[in-house]
Amino acid sequence: MSAESHELEMLRLLSYMPFLDRLGMARMSGRSRSLVYKTVVGMERAGLVESVLHATQFTPPARRFCLTADGVNELARRDGVTVDRLLRSRPVSRQWRRILLERLDALAVIYRLAAAVAGVGRPIHLRLYRALPLDAAVALPGGRTLGVVRYGTSADATAFAKRLWRLGQGQLPGVVLVIVPDPVRLRRAQRLVARNGVNALVALEGEAVRADSDAGVWRTLNGDATLSLNYVLKRLRPGGRMPEEAPPSKTSLPGNLSEGLRRAPVALLRPGEKRVLDL
Repeated sequence: MSAESHELEMLRLLSYMPFLDRLGMARMSGRSRSLVYKTVVGMERAGLVESVLHATQFTPPARRFCLTADGVNELARRDGVTVDRLLRSRPVSRQWRRILLERLDALAVIYRLAAAVAGVGRPIHLRLYRALPLDAAVALPGGRTLGVVRYGTSADATAFAKRLWRLGQGQLPGVVLVIVPDPVRLRRAQRLVARNGVNALVALEGEAVRADSDAGVWRTLNGDATLSLNYVLKRLRPGGRMPEEAPPSKTSLPGNLSEGLRRAPVALLRPGEKRVLDL
């Protein structure tokens, strides 16, 4: 593949997974780290992408990249679609950016999990949601599907219980992976998910982020039995649905990233500062 083809591949990847870091790009695409790093440097120099430094309690500091307005325009040109269609079909608009900057910690977890899934079998397709009970859904080879729900440390318990109730009322992927911050909320999530009839597994965030696909960190709903992601995916049957979400009623090209960060300053907090805020 030519350098231009590699650049187009990364532009497309970031249009579906904004704020993915370079290691994640390598894992998701199956390309070498050196090739991805070289490609991203060229894209940054050309003004097609920009980045923010981000870290969580469980993920080290990393540059997370998103498309600029020029990047969106360039991708639309190369793919032969209108800019409006791109803004409505993928999470690259100004409106999406505001949402994603407020959810960077959740994105970091979702992308780590997606990279682990891609290591078991690619290509995969990830879909992010703005207002559904699911945070994301992943389509795997062979018609298999899975969903992701993250229970944040600052989430209200009542609101999360309502979210899990809504989860059981709609169309769902074949299995839902629920990620929680601590053992107390893990047990609560197990009870709530089981009560709502959702086929799901639950894991502690720290374990889910750090584990490879062979580590047994995913707990069943009826006890402490643990399964590995590899085990789950190999036994996941085709079927389930990736829910559809209506596009935003209003879309516009993203502005400068510093503008978005002023509206979502929590994205710039260091892990220690986030722990204080959670407390």
